[in-house]
Amino acid sequence: MTGFTALSPLTLQSPRLFAWSGRIGRLRYINYSAAAFWLSVVLGAAAGLALRATPWVLLSQVIAMLLSFLLLGVATLALARRRLMDMGYSGWLALLLLAPLLNMAVLLWLLFGKGEPGANRHGAPPVANSVPVNVLAGIVVVLTVAGVAYLLLVQPVPQDPWVHL
Repeated sequence: MTGFTALSPLTLQSPRLFAWSGRIGRLRYINYSAAAFWLSVVLGAAAGLALRATPWVLLSQVIAMLLSFLLLGVATLALARRRLMDMGYSGWLALLLLAPLLNMAVLLWLLFGKGEPGANRHGAPPVANSVPVNVLAGIVVVLTVAGVAYLLLVQPVPQDPWVHL
């Protein structure tokens, strides 16, 4: 039986969007996470709009929202697991994303942590990023930073409704 360390240096892992095993680099992690987020938003909105003609509008829309959050949660855990395995750690550490406040530190670790350059116990290294992958990751990062800056700097702070009582 041969281990992953016995693989030739030219063996690379091709990208797979829907997978629980294998490795994923930083930029593909960013792109796939953004795609999973927007897919869950679109599916949740579409299901909510489609279900508004039902007798129990609010209940059906809440169910649609919960299903879209479930889809996003599963995708997030799968991507985090693969990213952790790229860095050489156990995929079980992805469950730390479920811990409030700690999840922010784990997310930053996933975004900025360096993957292992060669094969590790989780598989061959991912293929090099293509130009479209690099460009899309740059766009996602710029839009995310711009959105957070807008929310923090430009958006007016709501007034406390209890102050006027």
